[in-house]
Order: sequence, then C-alpha cells, then structure tokens
Amino acid sequence: MSSSSSIYVFMYGLYYLVARLHIRQFVPILVYLATLFDACLIFFLCTGTVGFLSCYYFVIKIYGAVKVD
Repeated sequence: MSSSSSIYVFMYGLYYLVARLHIRQFVPILVYLATLFDACLIFFLCTGTVGFLSCYYFVIKIYGAVKVD
C-alpha cells in the first residue's frame, strides 16, 4: 500500500497537465507524460521497497521474539 501514493502523484500530474499547463502540441504532451510516468515509476519502486523492507524486518523482529519450546 505504500507505493499506491505514486498513483495519486500520476493523477495529479495529469490534472496539472490539463488544468495548468495548457500545452496543445502532441510531442510536448508525450514528453511530459513519459517523464511523469518515469518519475512515478521510480517513486513507486522506492516507496514500495521501503514499505516491503519495513514490514519484512518488523515480522522478523516479532517472530524472533516468540519463544518456541
């Protein structure tokens, strides 16, 4: 769920393109969308990695504290 914030960033980027930028040509829109997609993909991977590793180490710590006889 931590990487789902990149979906919000992408949707806001689309809103910003339509509402604020007022670009009319095809090539600048394509460049903007490609750059936005790349940035959101990197953001997705970074936040997903941090979320996964934090959950992984939390589970390891919790199950390491359980004493099994």
